[in-house]
Amino acid sequence: MFASVHRFAGDWLHRWSPEDSTPWSLQAARLEPLIHPTRDWGDRNPSCIDLECFEALRRTDIYAFGLVLWEVCRRTISCGIAEEYKVPFYDVVRMDPSFEDMRKVVCIDNYRPSISNRWSSDSLLAGMSKLMKECWHQNPNVRLPAMRIKKTIHKLAATDEKIRLDFDEVCV
Repeated sequence: MFASVHRFAGDWLHRWSPEDSTPWSLQAARLEPLIHPTRDWGDRNPSCIDLECFEALRRTDIYAFGLVLWEVCRRTISCGIAEEYKVPFYDVVRMDPSFEDMRKVVCIDNYRPSISNRWSSDSLLAGMSKLMKECWHQNPNVRLPAMRIKKTIHKLAATDEKIRLDFDEVCV
């Protein structure tokens, strides 16, 4: 599924302004312990993890994936504009926030990254905004499963003639 998303991103990023190369995954990973603070992988093999823990990890990954989508959308050219690169929560925490600062913002205040008004005028970005919000749902149990995300992205991609996806392709 994520290989297909990667292909979607590759086709879609023709609209992305690559002036900034700060890795998204590092920023998203900083928030992961806040969403599921009891996660402790240590040196455990993933096959040893019980299903309840796996579900918590899946919900955390969906939240983080929503943050990655937000970062991509901020840098996507729409109406001739690509916003400056910013990390998630740049507007509510200092540059190098403490764990407690982030826990308060994300878990207690339930703050989510702001969605730009310009995204509503672009059908692809408007759809991605809706998808992000569903990935960030306050109740982790109702966050979207990966297959729903894949289908939503496929549907959004079908509305843009510049994006070509082949979800039937087998990836190894």
